[in-house]
Amino acid sequence: MASRGDIEEKLRPAVGAGVEDFVPKPFFVSDLVRQTKKIIDRLHLEKMQKHAARPGVIQGRLEEMSVTELMQSLEMGQKSCRLALQHGEERCEMYFTSGQCKHAQLGEIEGDNAVYHVIGWSEGDFEIDFAANSNRETTTHSTTGLLMEAMRLMDEANQTKVES
Repeated sequence: MASRGDIEEKLRPAVGAGVEDFVPKPFFVSDLVRQTKKIIDRLHLEKMQKHAARPGVIQGRLEEMSVTELMQSLEMGQKSCRLALQHGEERCEMYFTSGQCKHAQLGEIEGDNAVYHVIGWSEGDFEIDFAANSNRETTTHSTTGLLMEAMRLMDEANQTKVES
């Protein structure tokens, strides 16, 4: 956290000092919590990678790390990889380039709609393969844009259920 108003003063001591991000004052506690959670999730992914059974591949459960948390961590770390999600019989593959989700495939569904469908999965498995890539580009939003729209759609669906 920094109270100085000059952005240059904020950035100068951070260079090379391992600073992850700035939260300028005044701030909302929810913003501080969100930024801290992103950093912790990214560090968790890095730790999992060090203990991976296969080099360059991370495996885990969606109960441990949600789809949203995984996508945010890949974006923040600017990772290029394939994120494969398994939920019962359904399987989705998302390909990231420098942290941006460029292609998603869930059976016949691809692009943004595939991401919107899986964002609510809270059970299942995930695998991140840092050696896999795809040249396809089927998504139309940034990773953050996809997550924001997915959350909006989920809120809208929940609102419709409440009104019914």
